[in-house]
Amino acid sequence: MSKYIIPKGYKQTKIGVIPVEWDIVKLGEVFKINIGKDVAVNNFSNTKTHTHIYPVYSNTVSNKGFYGFYDFAEFKGKSLTVVGRGIGLGRAFSRNHMYNAIGRLLVLFPKNKDINTIFTTEYINFKMNIFNESSGIPQLTGIQFSKYIIPLPALKEQQKIAKILTTWDKAIEKQEALIVAKEEFKKGLMQRLLSGDWDEVRLGDISTFHKGKGISKKDISHNGIACIRYGELYTKYSERITKIISKTNLSKEKLFLSQKNDILIPASGETAIDLATASCVLKDDIGLGGDINIIRTNQNGTFLSYYLNTISKTKIASLAQGISVIHLYSSQLKTLKIKLPPLKEQQKIAQTLTTADKEIELLKNELEVLKEQKKGLMQRLLMGEVRCV
Repeated sequence: MSKYIIPKGYKQTKIGVIPVEWDIVKLGEVFKINIGKDVAVNNFSNTKTHTHIYPVYSNTVSNKGFYGFYDFAEFKGKSLTVVGRGIGLGRAFSRNHMYNAIGRLLVLFPKNKDINTIFTTEYINFKMNIFNESSGIPQLTGIQFSKYIIPLPALKEQQKIAKILTTWDKAIEKQEALIVAKEEFKKGLMQRLLSGDWDEVRLGDISTFHKGKGISKKDISHNGIACIRYGELYTKYSERITKIISKTNLSKEKLFLSQKNDILIPASGETAIDLATASCVLKDDIGLGGDINIIRTNQNGTFLSYYLNTISKTKIASLAQGISVIHLYSSQLKTLKIKLPPLKEQQKIAQTLTTADKEIELLKNELEVLKEQKKGLMQRLLMGEVRCV
């Protein structure tokens, strides 16, 4: 909706153009805002006794020694919690059950029956820039949060909007659950397929080792030669690298270029387990940055990447050295002993695991589509561009 032309039936407000029938209110006018209390570490339990709402995770806490809220031991009924400090700052969650909340959470209870907590939750998450106004240690106080303004349609329209967005939330949750299940299936599949009783060889006996050349941040560009920097190996890529996310303006003469089937392992990082990450690049002539160990072999690189990331991960991590910065050298990797099946069996195993990865990737792409669809709906519904009357 254009911010310069206000359509008939709409009005300009502090939060934007909304329907004339809608009010705008401060959260403190329509919600009672409480603050959680901290829980002693020894009161956390793996056994579910009371639901304990934590900012990002949903944990449980034992009754013994639990600190309540003011005179309350528990919260119950329709409400919403907002992360007031730390990871997920400003994120809201709708609640409709009995729970305890820790001190990092703001707990909002409607003051009257004209408020739909799901509608409010969706609006707060739609306007996640709330956290940008915190200063110092990122946090939101109850007093600060009470001053934020939200739109307020009639209750029936709130309920209809909440129902539509909840449908998308359920679809997103279902898709996320499918991804988790498929990833767990892949883990089990890897353990079964990669644990054969094969001949043992040293990695140095079946490979040659090389080192990439430095590609600094200033060398990254929108156009140029596709390249991989060492930090991307443990943050952006998995066992198979088919799509390259970065490009460099350096010439080929200044780069170390990949050969299809090369295995890449970071040579430095913050933790040893970060370095124990192998990826097979499936394209020629990709610029490979400094601090990358390059393993060149006539074996199946995809198989070896899966193997090194599963069977040999802890062994590789144990080879790394250093304190503040951890290093992993080719001289250490050459000594690594692995069990290697015949090439044809490597290829079959690699193909099976690749198929599993492609299924996961497809599910993740579908999840992103659902999230984009919901984002578009939130814009249209929560600002009244599309009416639910």
